[in-house]
This record gives sequence, C-alpha cells and structure tokens, in this order.
Amino acid sequence: MPFEPRTSISADKDWKINFNFPVMPSSINTQNIYVTDIYNYREDIQVMPDTDAKTVIIKAPAYGYLPGQTYNLYVSSGIRSFDNKPLKQPVSMQFTIVGDVDVGKVDELKPEEVVTNDAGIKYLDNQLLITFKDFCELNQVGSIAETVSGTDGFFEIELPGGNYTAIATGEGYVDGCFYVLSLEGETLGNQDGSITPNIPSGQTRIVLTWGKNPEDLDSHLTGPLPDETRFHMSYPYSDMRYGSPWPDYVRLDLDDVTSYGPETTTIYQQLNGVYRFSVHDYTNRYLTNSNALATSDAEVKVYRGNSLIATYNVPPNQGGTCWTVFEMNGDQFTPINRIYYEMRPDYISYKDDHGGALS
Repeated sequence: MPFEPRTSISADKDWKINFNFPVMPSSINTQNIYVTDIYNYREDIQVMPDTDAKTVIIKAPAYGYLPGQTYNLYVSSGIRSFDNKPLKQPVSMQFTIVGDVDVGKVDELKPEEVVTNDAGIKYLDNQLLITFKDFCELNQVGSIAETVSGTDGFFEIELPGGNYTAIATGEGYVDGCFYVLSLEGETLGNQDGSITPNIPSGQTRIVLTWGKNPEDLDSHLTGPLPDETRFHMSYPYSDMRYGSPWPDYVRLDLDDVTSYGPETTTIYQQLNGVYRFSVHDYTNRYLTNSNALATSDAEVKVYRGNSLIATYNVPPNQGGTCWTVFEMNGDQFTPINRIYYEMRPDYISYKDDHGGALS
C-alpha cells in the first residue's frame, strides 16, 4: 500500500514510522525496513526502535541522500507485533530530496595545531629545518641553502631561479620531501609540503596531498574487522566530525576541503585480509567528463614506523572521479591505479570490495 509521495525533503532526513501496535524489536532491521534509490540499490540506513514501542526511527545514510534524487521507503510484512502477528500488508512511500542541498559535508575549520601557509609546511607543533638541494638530487652531498620554519610552519627563503628539492626534518617526525620553484625577482607562494610524526613500527599511516584544484579530494580506506565485516573509513568519521567507529583499528585525522591536504589515515592494528585505499574527487563527483582528478597532482605516501615505504602518484590523462590507489595484505603492497567515475562516496566501498560492481 503506497503512501502519498513527499517532496522537498532534506538530505539528512530521519523518518519515524508510527505503528498501531507494539513492534517486536527483533523484526526491526534493514531486511524489513529499507530505502532504495532510482536504480533499486539499497541505501545504507539505520533502523532502530524509539522509546515508544510503537515507533521506529529510520536514520539517513551517514553521507546523506543526494539532492534532487527520488527514493522509495519500504516496510515489509516481516514487521511483527509483540504477539508475533505480521503486518497485514507491506507499505511504501516515495520521497524526493530538495534539489539545492549539498549533501553531507561542511567546510570545517582545521584543528588549531594544524596550520596551512601559502609558502610553508603543514606541521604539528615544532620548528623544522628545511634544506634545499638540486631538483631530484636527494643524495647530493651538502645543500644549496637551508632555513628554519617558524613555530607556525611558515618559511621564506631567497634562492636563485630554478627547481629545487626541499627536505623538511624535525625531532619526532619522518623527513618530508617536496619540490620548490624559484623565479628570480618574484615571490611565489603555495609551495607547501607535509611532514608526519613518527609512529610505532606496527602501525601504518597513509597521507594524501594534492594541488590547488580540485579543492576537495577525499581519502577512503576499506579493510577487515574482527567480526569478518569490513570498515569504510572516510570523511564522515574523521576526527573533526563524528570520529571513528573503529578507533582501536583505524582513524582519519581531518577532512580537508580547501585544497592541498594533507589527509592522514592511520591503521593502528592491521588484521589479516585486504585493505584498499581510494581517492574520491568530491568537488566534481557529479561530472561524467572530468579529468580534474588526473591533473590534481594527487600523491599518496605510506609510512610504517619511521620509514616511507611506498609512494603513489595519480595516473595522468585519464577521466574519472575515483582513483583506487593500492591494496595492502600483510606486508604486500599492490598498486591498482584504476580511475573510474563515481558520484556517490558511499558506493566506493562496494566498488573496491567487489571489483567495480555493486552487490
């Protein structure tokens, strides 16, 4: 039995269903109550009893519903009363999300201890020594010049015109390497680098950085959990938002929506099984003809303990809004470097885990 369609619904709408009988709690699940999109894919909702035994709450997906899209809410006859009587007939309702709502993200301030500068290092709480060598000459004996950053991470230096490799070092940090361009007679900003604190040898840290455009790239990591399910760590669960549901196993420090990064994902306990890391172009997620991700200068670095063990650069000259970067299983790293189009952040975990097909 369909209810009258609803329109202009907010993207984070939580529904309440009021039954005329007390509902058996064991029947309140996403097999009996679910939401599908226009392709008949089920949304990642949560259902739970309210304080009133006759009311069920349907919470919106963590990423929200998509603006302008139409969905269907279904309640099956699997819903049962306390005396084990089934719902007489299934019910459904169509609803459409208001079209001018941006789903799921807000431009949040970064934590005070993380500072971004037009010509500086993104760092935590230390002054850093920055040495400059000839471009791509990491093994060069000595250095061309050096400087010390301020406590805000900002640095300035005069160099002859040319390209240089900059190496940032600081007590308690893994050395960070980035490239600098100097033009004689000009002051150039936006020559940022990143540096990461040392971590224990059993932990893995994944750092995403990119250029000025697109403004918003997102880190996505999927991996195994002890109960044989898989987590999907991404921006809703960053430390700046809701926090990790799996803090003993994985965390994401922040969701950077203003270019450059870094976004840092840390695996605290690695379990047996495959981990996959992807990068999503959230800025251009609705486009089907974009190469902005391929031209973003996105770079992913993987650290264990005090060592940089892998570096991945986004493949050039490919259209797409999602980059599956690598897989990790134990100590084995496998580059994937697959770029494809994906509008929905919450589908990335499905496509990583099922080879590009929803299931």
